Amino acid sequence: MRLGPNFSSMHRFAKAVLIILGIDNSERPVFSSLFAPRMIQLALLAITLTAIASPRASARTIFVQPETSSTENTFASLLEAVEAVPKIRSGLAAGEEITIELPPGIHRLSEPILLNAMNSGLPSSPLTIRGAPDGSSQLLGSALISSRPAVPSDAPDVRIPAEARFVALPSQPFEFHKSQRSTYTKISSSGLEVFQGDRRLTFARWPRQGFSEDISVQLSGQSPEVRLSPEQTKQLSHEKAMWISGYWARDWAYESVPVKSFDPASQTFQVDRLQTPLQARSHFRFFVENILGGLSSPGQMVLNSPNHLLFIPYGGQESEVSVSVSKHIFVLQNARNVHIERLQLGQTLGEAIRIVNSSDIEVRECSIKGTGTWGAVVSASARVSFDRCLISETAEGGISLDGGNRRTLARSDNFVRNSVVAYFGLENPAYRPGIQLQGVGNTVVGSLIAHGPHSGITVSGNDNTIESNELTDLLTQTDDAGAIYMGRDWSMRGNLITGNFFHDILPNSKRTAVGVYLDDQFSGATIDRNVFYKVNLPILLGGGRDNKISRNLFLAPTKAAILADNRGMTWQRPMVSSEFEKKLVAMPFQSETWRVRYPSLAAISTEQKGEPGGNEIRSNAVAGGALKRFLGDATERLVNLSDNQDGLSLPDEIGAKSAREAVSTFLSLHPDVSKALALPALPKRME
Repeated sequence: MRLGPNFSSMHRFAKAVLIILGIDNSERPVFSSLFAPRMIQLALLAITLTAIASPRASARTIFVQPETSSTENTFASLLEAVEAVPKIRSGLAAGEEITIELPPGIHRLSEPILLNAMNSGLPSSPLTIRGAPDGSSQLLGSALISSRPAVPSDAPDVRIPAEARFVALPSQPFEFHKSQRSTYTKISSSGLEVFQGDRRLTFARWPRQGFSEDISVQLSGQSPEVRLSPEQTKQLSHEKAMWISGYWARDWAYESVPVKSFDPASQTFQVDRLQTPLQARSHFRFFVENILGGLSSPGQMVLNSPNHLLFIPYGGQESEVSVSVSKHIFVLQNARNVHIERLQLGQTLGEAIRIVNSSDIEVRECSIKGTGTWGAVVSASARVSFDRCLISETAEGGISLDGGNRRTLARSDNFVRNSVVAYFGLENPAYRPGIQLQGVGNTVVGSLIAHGPHSGITVSGNDNTIESNELTDLLTQTDDAGAIYMGRDWSMRGNLITGNFFHDILPNSKRTAVGVYLDDQFSGATIDRNVFYKVNLPILLGGGRDNKISRNLFLAPTKAAILADNRGMTWQRPMVSSEFEKKLVAMPFQSETWRVRYPSLAAISTEQKGEPGGNEIRSNAVAGGALKRFLGDATERLVNLSDNQDGLSLPDEIGAKSAREAVSTFLSLHPDVSKALALPALPKRME
């Protein structure tokens, strides 16, 4: 195979994969060595995936050269180059493309690059914005700011560590603040994101890792009163900017909330109003953050007042820090035919890339790291793709794809392919997945989704496809959640989950950590030819209809491989008419388009609504655990079981092998199972 011109950038992409997943010790600490062997294979694959260069139309190349005067082909900034596109295009021949090339190094932005119908591309001549061939071009939404050694007067109530430094944050263009984050509330922008080099600073907290449950909560109007242990109360009572964060109402409903006051008489902390509509529990998993008393280790910071920041620098690095000032790097609104290639994007207050009402947008061989909300958000758009990209260390979710038309079932054909999404949900962990699919006809294929506190992929809509991906080390914080999750709608049908590899998802935990969660009567999904290895509860079928679960391999599940119930006939029966039927009639499910696409939905009778009928569990195989657990007599009666292989043996030595080796060993011992399931090869990233 002849290596194309992007070989060097692919090499950097491969190295970036190793670094972010904690395998390259020369660049950053190791997060986890569990997946090192296969990640090395993954990185080598990324290098060898270089495509053969294809013939391209003639292109007009313009260059960004900072600190130079603008000329016909050279501009001092990317912003100037983009603004010049309409004028340049007016002088080009039909079909001639425009390419903007950035040099290596860091390029800082104080405002986003805006692309629209006037300065984007055309079907015959796309606009390409491309980084240096070695992948070293960085577009960062941050500004450098100086610091000095901290002195006692910077925080007179506590002893400041000798290595701490002080930053006076500017009051313009806005006042920096810590954002109140909640599962139930969306924020468009973070109030403060701070970096030292390419490493994010985090708020000092107690406990340093994980959670405590030593808390008692009483509701006082809309603002809870919190009582902590006597020891912690004594240590924290003097803190003036403390927050309490955790799973206040449910183990899948996170919220961070500031403490308003401390009452010495009652020894209680009063917090601000919660944003969740659910009632707070008296005890829950929590931690306190933004506390001066917790400032003790490199990479920690405290926002002691709106403009005063204390931090402990990472060792061996310059103490100069950067603060995010731009909400985005790119905003594409009504844009068409744009290619963004070979760029490192990050250090934004919001998502690095925002795409709205746009089409034919390609993001290739880019990394997005260190954003204040999501990595990238696509809404009401079509044919948007992220290919061979690395999304990591996002405060909220990774990539959100939204497009298509549910009423007409017109597809969006948005894609995430051959990409890595890891370490997401750092500041808002619940329902901020690695990838979110909304609408019709979105696809995730050939990608790795890993190291997340909650779901890897969530789905809301019709005819979405999740194929040949690897999902691992997910649901690490939450309970009653799914690595792939969808729920609460009869009409969101046609979603396909096939050829994926789920492994090492909270094995042996008492929590309910599900591989594929069809929650609250979700219906019409197909789960076919997937492999589940050491997944706590591989599939939960929560009362829905017409779901097909076939030719899946379940190895060493903690609980039964498939849990099914009839909740629509029991505790959710009142919701059938109050919620589910309303969602159904809001869609034209009796139209010709819908009747052809989902015939069983059009034919549903009043009596069948809420019943788990039409479900098929066939030709699956399980070893090292039970196949099924059915809740309710009606479930056993209504679910069709056929040709499943249960009770297969799982050799003890498999448990010591890597996930891939374990699957391969089992299939070699059971060739009849492999043949019966017709399993595809494990996702290519595993080869």
